[in-house]
Amino acid sequence: MPPPADRSTAAGAVTGYLEMLKTHPNPTAEDVNAWVSPREQGQDRVRTWFSKHPDVHVTVTSYRVVWADDTGEKATADAEGEVCPSPGKCVPLKEAADHELKMKRKDVQPEEYTLYYGSALRLLGEGAGQ
Repeated sequence: MPPPADRSTAAGAVTGYLEMLKTHPNPTAEDVNAWVSPREQGQDRVRTWFSKHPDVHVTVTSYRVVWADDTGEKATADAEGEVCPSPGKCVPLKEAADHELKMKRKDVQPEEYTLYYGSALRLLGEGAGQ
């Protein structure tokens, strides 16, 4: 079992989310929402997306965070594998992850980062290949 993710940095939050997807290839809305900021009704939007994509499947073979900005609110990752938002509709995870992932820093101590819902869903194939 991997150690708990260090959410005190954007890179740690991205690493933790990708590790969750690696260990939960059929994630639920609640698995994803554990990593999503509630801002902009993000967690409700994740639940709505899952109601339309209940069979999402993710295969993560490798990943690494390659960049995080100085503010800690953006990061990029190099991820290998495949994501299928629906059966028969799959894209390489690299294509799904080929965008900046946006973070939100929670105002708590110690600092904690979560993903904006759009970034979390992008790693589940939302918008990839379109």
